Amino acid sequence: MTPRDHRVSADPRIGRGCDGRGLPHSAGGAPSRLRGVADFRRLGRGPVSLRPCGGDVSGPDRRHRDAQLSQQGSCRPAHGRSPRVGSGGEVNTLRRASAWVYAAAGIAAALAAGAILLTVTGYAAGPAFSRLFQGAFGSSYSLAQTAVQSVPILLSGVGIAFAARMGLWNIGAEGQFYMGALAAVGIFQYFPALPSVLMLTCMAVAGTTAGALWILAPALLRARLGVSEILTTLMLNYVAVPASNYFLYGPWKSPTAFNFPVTRLLTGNARLPQLPGFPVHIGFPIALAVAAVLSFVLSRTSWGFQVRVIGDNRRAAEYLGYPIARVTVQVLCLSGALAGFAGMLHVAGVTHQMLPNLSPGYGYTGIIVASLALLDVLATAIVSFLLAGLIVGSQSVQNTGVPWGLSLFLQGLVLLLALAAVALASRRQARQRRKARDQKEIVAPA
Repeated sequence: MTPRDHRVSADPRIGRGCDGRGLPHSAGGAPSRLRGVADFRRLGRGPVSLRPCGGDVSGPDRRHRDAQLSQQGSCRPAHGRSPRVGSGGEVNTLRRASAWVYAAAGIAAALAAGAILLTVTGYAAGPAFSRLFQGAFGSSYSLAQTAVQSVPILLSGVGIAFAARMGLWNIGAEGQFYMGALAAVGIFQYFPALPSVLMLTCMAVAGTTAGALWILAPALLRARLGVSEILTTLMLNYVAVPASNYFLYGPWKSPTAFNFPVTRLLTGNARLPQLPGFPVHIGFPIALAVAAVLSFVLSRTSWGFQVRVIGDNRRAAEYLGYPIARVTVQVLCLSGALAGFAGMLHVAGVTHQMLPNLSPGYGYTGIIVASLALLDVLATAIVSFLLAGLIVGSQSVQNTGVPWGLSLFLQGLVLLLALAAVALASRRQARQRRKARDQKEIVAPA
């Protein structure tokens, strides 16, 4: 008899062959050997049950149990992860602090070299450095001048640092600064009678949009074709200045400026108001707020996380399916928009008209600031203020008889040695990380 012979035909009548619960009857409560519905009435044994062997059930060896538990607790890391010395935030803070120590040492070395140079050339180093500090931070007026000077540097540096966190370098902040200022002045040229709030709002939107549009082509080339944004943004700087000069020498030239290539002075409705009791326009707190918001976006939002992941490990970002091309365009346009906004704040709060040499190099100075701040957005605000103080203080050094060229040389020497110190610290940290990684790879197989 084959196993198939045990089959029985199904009862066509509903409920037949079942007990009151709809389960099939089984003989003696034992599970049925027929291939049908399983017996769910109770748990049962197999058809051939075996008795357990005599004696007590054997337990674990307790002789070395305590030693084993202590050894497991001391050597085995929690959750199977490898032990770590500190968290990522602590490590990044230590690295940043180490780099700032190197930067401070570089600045001290630059000041020492400047003192030697001043002494050799016949100038007193003490009064010159005292005047440098007093001219930058010694009075409320000096602080106000430093704060005003820091606004375009801060915004340009923040935009550059934000893009650099993704591995993108916006070298064209200078041109975007000019385009933002030009667009803001254009609003006043064609709509001079707008109310103050509406005028300033339109100027801010125009300046921000102009800066973003000026970098749009390099952003698309980078995202779609992989063209280096360093070259394209840099080349556009040499287009932006002549483009702005066209309007200064042409349709927007002021008829009352005695043939000088400047635009009309902005009236009161197009000028930024000043802070009460402090001769600083409201662009300064706005710039600080922008830096704080961007720092929050970069560290606390999903989009900022995508930016950081793409910058740290592009292959991992591709594996995770992040829209790298779209984020590239967004980040570069944001960087250009901040530089354009800086141009708008400068013409509406400082010069009040468009000039041929509107910027003494704010866009390029933003690159230095971002590098000194180690691409940290909040640290960029601090470094911008200190660098603006160096610029303002260098102008005051001339009152001690030091030539303007020598004060510029001292300023450049400080920046050069500070950047060299930061680069040295970054290189040393990279070497230490590489050494630690190599040691980990050697120990791992054992």
